[in-house]
Amino acid sequence: MPRRPSETVVQVNLRIKESERRRLERAAEEHHTSLNAEMAARLQQTFEQEQLGTIAQVHENLERGLLPLLGNIHELAKFGDLIRATEALVLLIQPLVIAGTIGGPDAEAIKHAVAGIQTITKMIEREAGQRLRRMHTT
Repeated sequence: MPRRPSETVVQVNLRIKESERRRLERAAEEHHTSLNAEMAARLQQTFEQEQLGTIAQVHENLERGLLPLLGNIHELAKFGDLIRATEALVLLIQPLVIAGTIGGPDAEAIKHAVAGIQTITKMIEREAGQRLRRMHTT
């Protein structure tokens, strides 16, 4: 038997309790519609609620699983920005110190500061790598 188009209206016999039929009839009167239209609308509503429930569950799962990862990614991006900024600063200052444009105690202070920046940069990069590994294991 060939399938009917999905928009075809068909008759379905349904057995329900009398009390439920009365409730449906009252609801149909309140909505100024027929009993049949009320039942069809309520059936459709259950499918829509089911779909909304599924969408809500997906949303909840995303919030629970993805948002913490996005927060970590944001933190890692900030670390990356800081590292790039410090590397750019070091690249600007080091040639001045090497060329002797900046000399004396200032040059020594700058060399010491650059060494400290490089040490901290390595620490940040190590921590970022550890965070990435933790993100992949959770």
